[in-house]
Amino acid sequence: MWISNGALILVDPDDPAILDVDFFTADALPKTSDEKELQDEAQVSASLLQPDRSTNVVDRILDEETGITESRSKHKQDISIKEVYLNAIIILIATLFLTAIIFSTAPAIETEDTPVSSSSSIGSAESESPLAFAALSKYFGTTVLVVNTTPELPPDPEPEEIVPAIEYDDERFLDTIKREAIPLTIITMQMVIAIDQSNTNIFNTNNDALHALAQESFNEVEALYVSPNESERKRDYQHAMVQFMKAATYLRRGLPASENERREALNILASATEHLDSALKDIPIKPGEVDERSLYTFQLSQLSQPSKPDDLLQKNTPFIYMDATRSNEISIYPQYGRLLSSFWYETDSGTVYVTAPSGRTYIAVFIKVTHRGNLDGRRYTIQTPSISAFTLHGGGDTFNPIQTSAYTSLGQMYRQQTLNRKEMAQGTLIFEVPQTLQVKDTYLTINLGSVWGSPSWDLE
Repeated sequence: MWISNGALILVDPDDPAILDVDFFTADALPKTSDEKELQDEAQVSASLLQPDRSTNVVDRILDEETGITESRSKHKQDISIKEVYLNAIIILIATLFLTAIIFSTAPAIETEDTPVSSSSSIGSAESESPLAFAALSKYFGTTVLVVNTTPELPPDPEPEEIVPAIEYDDERFLDTIKREAIPLTIITMQMVIAIDQSNTNIFNTNNDALHALAQESFNEVEALYVSPNESERKRDYQHAMVQFMKAATYLRRGLPASENERREALNILASATEHLDSALKDIPIKPGEVDERSLYTFQLSQLSQPSKPDDLLQKNTPFIYMDATRSNEISIYPQYGRLLSSFWYETDSGTVYVTAPSGRTYIAVFIKVTHRGNLDGRRYTIQTPSISAFTLHGGGDTFNPIQTSAYTSLGQMYRQQTLNRKEMAQGTLIFEVPQTLQVKDTYLTINLGSVWGSPSWDLE
């Protein structure tokens, strides 16, 4: 390697021409112009002094110059390639320096607590950078590169809609229907018995209670907000209350007067009971939660069988009493009672047929009265009781005999008449009663005055 005219020359040590020792002599090295002149003069003098060797020296010099020329040409090619590599390395290093400067001078990420200005970032970069970076910065200049270092944050999630918890009245609803179900069932049962037996007392007491309880319970349940699971149960219960009120309103005028009215009332009560049963499905009712005995207006034994006096006489049992003067002794009793739906009798214009109205029927009671004899020998006749003295009881109601002809298809009808000693009178009394009333549920009373009272017979 040597320097020629201010240029750095790289020589390949493996070149054979360079390996020649003579090449590295002072003669082989480039000379200045003065040295070249002196060298030429010396060579001329030498050639004059040694004529015999001049030819060989010239040939040698030519050969050497030819080798040197070829060697230098090759050396120049190698130098050009190496210069390319060197330039690439320098560019790469410079690029790395510039990149380091850019990142070292980039502003820090600003926060709300510690904001950083661009000027302070540059100053800190220059003061803290290495010497090599400082030299490059001084040579190339300082470039401020503003880099958006704020990260792109994801959008804030939409706040979830907070649904307020719904408070249902399910527990209160179930407690209400359990509390009201038993009274409603018992009152309905008593209503059915009252209609079936035409018991006015039981009917009047329970009909008003049924309407009032159904209305109150409907209003209480209507105000409750139940969950979807209990909505169907609520509909069934309210439907039952509506049916109970409908039945009580239908029966407000009194017991059904016909079979059609009776069936209509019972059908309404049956529909109400079915909806009430649906509402009570899967609801356990513990025994003792309600005092059922306090809900009955009458004892169940009285409902199944109409109330009758304890001192009733059996049919065919004579009741013996005396007339007002106490001169004659008389006996009277009903022999039997039976149901009939119609009868007929004859008139001057023809036969008249009598049929019981719809929902009604007749009970015929056969009566016998006997004059048993005189006791004082002064008055020998008696008067039998009048028709108005007879009353039929049944189903909590009372019935009076109807007026008929003296003779009907049933025979001689009972009439008030005068009897002498040992005479007897008999006849039939007809009572119009509800169709549901049975003979076994009735009894007959006869008003014999203040002295003898009103004896009664069981017609069962």
